[in-house]
Amino acid sequence: MILYLIYQNKGLSRKALAAKTGLTPAAITLIIGDMLREKDESVVAVLSSVSDDKITFNAVCGKKAVAAGIKAGDLIRTVTAITGGSGGGKPDSAMGGGKDPLMLDNALAVVDNYVSEHVKK
Repeated sequence: MILYLIYQNKGLSRKALAAKTGLTPAAITLIIGDMLREKDESVVAVLSSVSDDKITFNAVCGKKAVAAGIKAGDLIRTVTAITGGSGGGKPDSAMGGGKDPLMLDNALAVVDNYVSEHVKK
């Protein structure tokens, strides 16, 4: 399941993407994330995969999103904390893990709010 959150917010008028790919290996989320970041400089995306009750997250931010104040490393820490996990990375790419798959939908739901709160005015 892939959910696109389209919004126009404080000058960053592009897509925020939250995706849950239950049957997709974690490595595929890395490939998809890289493709999204290369294709759209304004993209903010968090992708996830669940295997054996463990969640793997991948967050990417395009160059324009990073310039607007959105950092993948900070975003992934916010998202993973909701699932009892942790993560980190660079401003344009980050990874993390979670322990509670029941909280996955809640974690992905915060992506849009995070972007709204952190994009520069």
